[in-house]
Amino acid sequence: AFNESHYNIIENNTITYNLGYQGIHLYYSTMNNITNNTLNSNGDHGLFVQNSNNNTIENNTIMYNPHGVYISSSINNTFKNNILNSNTFHSIYGGNFNNTTIINNSMVNNSGNQMLLDILITSESNTIENNTISNSTVNNIALAGKYNILKNNIISNSGNYGIYISGSNNTITS
Repeated sequence: AFNESHYNIIENNTITYNLGYQGIHLYYSTMNNITNNTLNSNGDHGLFVQNSNNNTIENNTIMYNPHGVYISSSINNTFKNNILNSNTFHSIYGGNFNNTTIINNSMVNNSGNQMLLDILITSESNTIENNTISNSTVNNIALAGKYNILKNNIISNSGNYGIYISGSNNTITS
């Protein structure tokens, strides 16, 4: 866990079989780069971002975890070019986060309860763009916040809803 850690580079690591909790946990941490890591078969989340701002999570492979990525109470984070494959419940989910960019990620073969979502956002002013979601048994993109931008995502062979929106002032661009 990175507790009140700032300006770190976490790069080229393989983090597997941490059965207690997360592969990587950012807690009250800012300006970190998490790049080119494999987060595989951890006990709860591959990556957990809590009360952490201005972090970049890029080019990581997050597989075979109960939950891929959880984001909570965090601002201005970027999730880019990650592969989230075969996570049991969620690929990316969370709440109370704003101004976050989720771009160019691949979410494939994620399974689980039909009520759990590949991208669940209960926050404002986020951008979800150019992601590929396929072969999931769960819902795919659910937006419950306001002022989110959703564009150029490819969704195929997936669960109940491709895109589910609850709340107003969401922007959808194909």
